[in-house]
This record gives sequence, C-alpha cells and structure tokens, in this order.
Amino acid sequence: MSHFNLPAYDLIRTAVGLGIWLCAGALIGTIHFTTLRWNTQAFANERSIVLPIGIQLGRFLLTGAMLLGIVRLFGAMPLLVTTAGILTARAIVVRQERQA
Repeated sequence: MSHFNLPAYDLIRTAVGLGIWLCAGALIGTIHFTTLRWNTQAFANERSIVLPIGIQLGRFLLTGAMLLGIVRLFGAMPLLVTTAGILTARAIVVRQERQA
C-alpha cells in the first residue's frame, strides 16, 4: 500500500504551490544575482569601499531575511523549492552575463 494515495485536487494544489515557491525563488535569485553585477561594478569603479560593502550586506540581508521568513512561516519544503528557484536563477543570470 502506497502512502501517496492523495486525491487529484491535493496533488494539483501541491504542484501549484511548489510552482509558486519555485517562481518566488527565481525572483529572489534574479534580484540577488543581478545586484551582484552592480556590486562588482561598484567594487571596480568606486574609490570608497563603503558603497560596495553596503550593497553586499544588503544583498545578503535581503536574501537571508526572505529565506528565514519562508522557513519560519511555511516550513522546510517551500524553503527547498525556493532555494531550487534561486539556483535556477543563478544559472540563467550567469549565462546572460557571459553572453553580454
């Protein structure tokens, strides 16, 4: 006997929920890795180190706060799927930067 005997609407609801978390992770990752480009340019071009360090701290704090909020409010599975979305966005942003 399988433990996965869920009605169809539960499976659909679960799949849609995981898709939403994947998209949320992709959005978080896109923001995180796009601001990495800004951060790199700021390190290369700025005479002061304050702005690049501020951008770096902001990136980490924003991403960390979002992931912490997701795990505290929704649990481990949404966190894992969101992380998969972030890693997917990383691959896309890095590919785009290599082509540019």
